[in-house]
Amino acid sequence: MNKLTYLLLLAVVCLCANLGAVDRSIWVNEDFSGTFPPQGWTISANAANWSAFTGASAGGTAPEARFSWEPQFNGSSYLISPTYDTTGETTVYLDFDHFVDWYANPFTIGVATRSAGGAWTVAFSQNPTANVGPMRKSVAITNADVGSDTFQFALYFSGNSYNIDYWYIDNVKLYTPFPNDLAILSVAGAEHVEAGVPIVPSCGIKNVGTESLTAVVSLDIYQHETMVQSYPDYFTQLLAMNATATVSFPSFNPEVLNDLYRFVFTIHSLEDVVDEDLSNNSMTKNMNTWTGAKQNVLLEIGTGGWCPYCPGAAMAADHFVEEGYNVAVIENHNGDPYATDTSNGRNSYYGISGFPTGVFDGLLDYVGGSNTVSLFPAYQPLYNQRVDVKTPVSIELFGTNSGLVYTVEAKINKLANLAYENLVFHLAITQSHIAYSWQGQTEFNFVNMMMVPDRFGTTVDLMNAPIGLLSVPLTFTVGSGWNLANCEFVAFVQNLDTKEVLQAYKVMVNDLPIGPVANEDALSPLLSNSLHSNYPNPFNPETTIRYSVKGDAPVAIEIYNIKGQLVKTLVNGVQAAGDHSVVWNGTDMNNKSVGNGVYYFKMNSGKYSRTRKMILMK
Repeated sequence: MNKLTYLLLLAVVCLCANLGAVDRSIWVNEDFSGTFPPQGWTISANAANWSAFTGASAGGTAPEARFSWEPQFNGSSYLISPTYDTTGETTVYLDFDHFVDWYANPFTIGVATRSAGGAWTVAFSQNPTANVGPMRKSVAITNADVGSDTFQFALYFSGNSYNIDYWYIDNVKLYTPFPNDLAILSVAGAEHVEAGVPIVPSCGIKNVGTESLTAVVSLDIYQHETMVQSYPDYFTQLLAMNATATVSFPSFNPEVLNDLYRFVFTIHSLEDVVDEDLSNNSMTKNMNTWTGAKQNVLLEIGTGGWCPYCPGAAMAADHFVEEGYNVAVIENHNGDPYATDTSNGRNSYYGISGFPTGVFDGLLDYVGGSNTVSLFPAYQPLYNQRVDVKTPVSIELFGTNSGLVYTVEAKINKLANLAYENLVFHLAITQSHIAYSWQGQTEFNFVNMMMVPDRFGTTVDLMNAPIGLLSVPLTFTVGSGWNLANCEFVAFVQNLDTKEVLQAYKVMVNDLPIGPVANEDALSPLLSNSLHSNYPNPFNPETTIRYSVKGDAPVAIEIYNIKGQLVKTLVNGVQAAGDHSVVWNGTDMNNKSVGNGVYYFKMNSGKYSRTRKMILMK
């Protein structure tokens, strides 16, 4: 054998050995993006409580695994891995992202192992007394099961399932450590920060390898796409195996309103070695300084006429609307004459299996109900968590119809930079006051009659769009048997990666404005008095109210608050025939600013009287 052939053969042998080592070091890295349970995985007892969930509550990316409290049981349930050959090992590590949505004490979550299908040995357990995470959990396993060629692990729940809402799990990784492997485990800080208020960027690091290494941590800060601050090799510390540290950088002031700041943390070793897992050497955190206010919180309710506990959810929805809360409601029916592929699809999208389930802005849910008592006290805290969340978008709808055919233009106003790649625009049409005898009730409200173009919505690339308006044109036909006077358009922008609803807008079908600059009377002769929609709506600090007068006549335009009290008179006198407008600047009769909320503007002229709703959002 000549020297060149020997060297080539040696290189191939080394390469194969290295490839084998890498494969052997990571037995599983499960992100739950395929079938559920994943191939080779099983569930022991109460399998109906486990499912795939198209969210990212655990801190990873959608989809993820979810353990649900229902069907309720008192006992244990295990999500069990396939068998793995761990021959020759004495220690293996199991990492996973998770979030425990706690409800009451007591219950236990944990990790257990076994070999040869024998008894389970607990490797990690926790008895939560509050929400846990979202966080990354790392479990070192050193028990007698390690070293077996039939090693298995399980993520388990034990106790009364009623005491937990959900346990979300993602990115389950079983591995033996690389010799040289430094990692950034977490980044501190809220997603929303106030412009002009300094923050301290920080991250958590760990030596997840077997060899001691000197960690060197850097930070680059971007305002949208422009780097505004850099701290190369700012932090240095020697870390033994499994040692951790928190790295804090100098205070940073995000000065610009309605912008996006990106914090990129990186780690490497001072020693002249190659990090053998580059996937954990960096972590990015986006923080925004948005100021956009919520037009409405979206409340979707999984319900059905057959459900004895669903009246409580219906009462809560009615209460929100009747009391003037900024809530847009869609009730997605199941198992009754108003269930459709669309409503069933929305329920499946949220993984709803217990009725009623109320979902606020796609993120916060409440499962359970009552036959006789409103769920408003249970729903209100979830609404309160969402109503003050800042947003980078606002929505308005304009359109016309010819009989049952509607042409609607959604105007999505991008107010600020954002980093969401997977957004959709949804338009739903709901109908209320549908006579129906069910569970002691006499009608259905906010029934999801259709979504346009379908329940999957319209993709909108707001991340790459410029600041300003983006238009979504839609043409569709409504049902011939619908009572359009009781129908409402509900429009919303949703992040498919997290299910978060960024913004929601609603307007009654018969109140749909033609457009912000359209002259309705240029389209046809002026036939009657008319009070048109205000623009903009919601508004801050002022809005324009348009109205038409058939002939010279006394006209009064008045503003009322939600209690029916007169706030201000804008017009009170004879008006000439034609189109008119008046501006309300959000002040009362004493020219003092009024508070946020729902207001009504009313037009009286002879026998004509019309009232419309508007929202002041400062």
